[in-house]
Amino acid sequence: VGQLRLKVIRAHDLRNADLGLLPGDVSDPFVVARLGSQEFKTSVISNNLNPVWNSPHFEFDLWADDTELCLEVFNLNQWHADESLGKMGVLVQNLDVGKVHKIVSRLNEGAVGRPDRRQARLEVEVQRVDSRAQQQQDLQHARLKAGERWAASRTTTSNDQALLTAAKQGRPVPLPSFHNMGPEAFQAPPRQSELKKGVPDYGSSASRL
Repeated sequence: VGQLRLKVIRAHDLRNADLGLLPGDVSDPFVVARLGSQEFKTSVISNNLNPVWNSPHFEFDLWADDTELCLEVFNLNQWHADESLGKMGVLVQNLDVGKVHKIVSRLNEGAVGRPDRRQARLEVEVQRVDSRAQQQQDLQHARLKAGERWAASRTTTSNDQALLTAAKQGRPVPLPSFHNMGPEAFQAPPRQSELKKGVPDYGSSASRL
């Protein structure tokens, strides 16, 4: 049917799920995005409760039965399972085709209480791309490039014709540019005797006679 493009921008006010034994020892968050059986993950940002990913675009194949994009933020744990810091969903049916939707939404953190009374949020950009619309866009781009090449070739032909007409009419014809050409461009061509070694230079012999 089409594609769904996702870019994970950042998160705000995530919960600290680490023990915090050392100064600055807080959650190491990353995001998991799922659509149907497809899954993408962002990189892990260490010790940051307001991480900025600005991830590359993740591209999901979008089918008729795909209804919701699920996003969940996790805290990376080395010794046991990664802990969820909250989740959110994006309904596919609410996305206009071709439009980039910037979404900032609160995360559902479950029943975990937060003494700081803050609410975690996630910021993403989502775009729904219809396969037929994408094909038309690619076709228009190809036609534009072909038109540019045709116009460039017509310009070259017109310039050549103008130079030929000027030469026939006895008008001055601009010389070619030698910009960025080295000294070898101005060297005399090799003599025939240098090109054909072993063949006598009869012209020189006749002049000596």
